Amino acid sequence: MFLEDQLLLGKFAAESRATIEKLDSWCHTFCRNADGSLATDTFKPGLPWRLAAAELDTQMKVQRHAKRIGVEFLEKTAVVDLLKEGSAPSEPSGSVCSTALAGFFARKP
Repeated sequence: MFLEDQLLLGKFAAESRATIEKLDSWCHTFCRNADGSLATDTFKPGLPWRLAAAELDTQMKVQRHAKRIGVEFLEKTAVVDLLKEGSAPSEPSGSVCSTALAGFFARKP
């Protein structure tokens, strides 16, 4: 993600809490306060960002759930570029990835 892509950055920021809530519905590993709200802490005084805590095995639990619901994985990849095409060119429609195992570029819709 590039910081100069303000629309994409704004969408990421606006959807980040909903994404955490969705991930937590899959694996229930994010730390919560007594009232059920996410346990967060200020990243740095004066900045609007906050950090949420999760258990160490969150990634493994999310991956297991994703495999159960049919998510396709590419092992050892790096996202090279986001594809912006179709009826809404300002929204990513996929990505181009480089894979270390197969040595080729793959387009993921």
